[in-house]
Amino acid sequence: MYIYRSDGAHLFMAGAWERSPVDDTLSFVILTMEANSFMSNIHHRMPVTLSEAGCDEWLNHENFDAQDLKQLAISGSRDALGAHYVDPKVGNPKNQGAELISPIPTGTLWD
Repeated sequence: MYIYRSDGAHLFMAGAWERSPVDDTLSFVILTMEANSFMSNIHHRMPVTLSEAGCDEWLNHENFDAQDLKQLAISGSRDALGAHYVDPKVGNPKNQGAELISPIPTGTLWD
């Protein structure tokens, strides 16, 4: 499935990262939450999304107020989403190109 904002705007996801003090590698995560009413038809979890305006506050390294950050995540996750089926080739990193996210009819048989 290709998931996107129905208004065509960028879809921002809340994440976190840390640098290992042992070997200096970076680790990243995308935060998830229980699916909203739209996403629950697809999956029981969904990424925590942010509004464009909320991104600066989310990325502010001086903001440690958990309630403020939680509110940013909740408000962003209310954005209207859309979805459509795509070719399963999208799951293989060897495949490249914008055509991979083109809609395909539901019920299409894949090889």
